[in-house]
Amino acid sequence: MKLVKIGGIKNIFIVVLTIAAVYQTALLWLENYSGHNFFYSFFSSEYNYNGQDELLTAPIDPKNVIIGYGNKTFSVTYPGIDEGGFIGKTNLFIEEMLKNGSPETVETAFDEYISQKCIILDFSIDVLPSQYFLGFGGIDNEEGYSSLNAINQIIAVPSAGRTEENKLYIVDSDGGKTCAVTLRGSKYAEKLTTAINNAEIANMEKLKYISTKQNGFNIFKENVFVPQWSQSGYQYAAVTPENSIDKFGTNTFAALENATSEFFNGYSAKTTVKDNDGIYSVSTNDIIVKYYPTHVLEYYNYTRSENNTEQNLSSAYYACRRFLKNDKSLNTDVFLTGVEFNSNGLLFRFDYSVNDMPVFFSDSLKKELNMEHAIEIFVEGGAVKRYRRYARDFVLSPSRTKTVSTDFLGAMNTVMAGLETPANEIENLVLGYNAVSEGESVLMWYMSVDGAEYITEASAAE
Repeated sequence: MKLVKIGGIKNIFIVVLTIAAVYQTALLWLENYSGHNFFYSFFSSEYNYNGQDELLTAPIDPKNVIIGYGNKTFSVTYPGIDEGGFIGKTNLFIEEMLKNGSPETVETAFDEYISQKCIILDFSIDVLPSQYFLGFGGIDNEEGYSSLNAINQIIAVPSAGRTEENKLYIVDSDGGKTCAVTLRGSKYAEKLTTAINNAEIANMEKLKYISTKQNGFNIFKENVFVPQWSQSGYQYAAVTPENSIDKFGTNTFAALENATSEFFNGYSAKTTVKDNDGIYSVSTNDIIVKYYPTHVLEYYNYTRSENNTEQNLSSAYYACRRFLKNDKSLNTDVFLTGVEFNSNGLLFRFDYSVNDMPVFFSDSLKKELNMEHAIEIFVEGGAVKRYRRYARDFVLSPSRTKTVSTDFLGAMNTVMAGLETPANEIENLVLGYNAVSEGESVLMWYMSVDGAEYITEASAAE
């Protein structure tokens, strides 16, 4: 009897393995970015589609995460594609609030929201509420947010206890409206509050920020967080670029194959070529990866999308995030800079960040690379079709040898003094690294005034 049962189990298992093998073989010919082994790919839900031919989704990530300590001081962080850190913890809280809380449309009152311990997600694009909700699998009471035209910021105000009242503020800055969501009792609030308290201790020696709205700087169009320090200057470390591909092999071909192996789903029959311009290529029938002498990495996928479901922002971003995780040579944190929509798909743009400071391309680097941003990803039909990245890591110098000698007020005055006509409003003011292809990249002020961009000096060598 036992032999019969074991034989039956064996037969079933053989059938399962046969089906799985056929499925896995098919995946090698169709696009799939799982990058895991056979059994993981077969039993995991990490596919572009679920069992109902619907695209999987992910909530759009913010440009940065601002941590408020309830004392008019903040930390501005660029956590990258971070599922387990602040973004992940905050997203769990947001999902719970959206699905269980009670929304109410109110006039926006930033001072009230950020005067408490809070987490602020600041988005680089205007996100349609329906698209954002899809990132959490949709919500039942979407009509409760119908007053919002777009989402610019989300402010999470968790309570310290499991049974206390929690708040979530979903802000439409242009429309001047906010949906205030209330929920008494939360599974995630206490952990999020603990994370805020821990961050305040961990960031004690780091740069602190203040809110322009909270401090009455009305020339700013929206609420902007600007750095402030008490000493005569802010000391910091410069960053230098390092090649991220070379460390994967003893020669460029080997390094490129090893660094991009996840792009080919383990497919071994690849062609390698170096042309007369010094461009290295690794390819199969449907996928080609190129590496240029300028350290630009390019990926093209020519397979036909098999899914007929129309993609949306959240499903395209899911594919985007998944692909970034499969780039083994990507070691620098990234943040979403913008999204461009067209009839064929969505183009996502990312920039680097180091030590919670954004890294922006200098004009000379933009010209050299013919790129405005560090990463460009084009998604069509829920799959990445084109990927372009400046494949270099920006690494902090071992010591703080630079000083920001101009504070944000000085930067504002410098830019405005050079304007031909008086400024109406300032859209943004950011301290970030001005990336160059060789040598040290230093901090500079980036300012947006009446739709125009300005850069002014901030650093001086000691």
